[in-house]
Amino acid sequence: MQGLNKFTNEQILQQAAASAAIAFYYFSLFILFYCLAIYNKRNSTIHARYMLATALTLLGPTVDRIVFFNVKLPPYISYEVPTLVLIDVILILALIKDYSDKRPTKTLWTCLFIYTLGQLLYFTVPTTSTWQYFVTFIMKHVP
Repeated sequence: MQGLNKFTNEQILQQAAASAAIAFYYFSLFILFYCLAIYNKRNSTIHARYMLATALTLLGPTVDRIVFFNVKLPPYISYEVPTLVLIDVILILALIKDYSDKRPTKTLWTCLFIYTLGQLLYFTVPTTSTWQYFVTFIMKHVP
């Protein structure tokens, strides 16, 4: 029982802040792409591309868990990296397909930009004191 008390509440909240980042990342992208898809529901081509991006956010947590439990990665590679690369590759392949079929590629470029920006933020923001304050504030005020 004594081993459980060796961590302070602040240390527990900081660990929660670090682990909450991936959930926040996928949830934010899901909401963003879903809203963009609904906003463009009258244009089926744009709607379909945003729905693809929405579906890719659901792929994230699934593949993350498969990689975490079944693949031995080097310690310097985060278990989320294979999933993030997979999502980028799928979007790039869709871009190549649309480009070769002479379809508009603006929507997929937008999706790839948003994913890339989100990935950059995912690897930089959770280490900031602002992010830790944000998550600890939420956790302290949630019943």
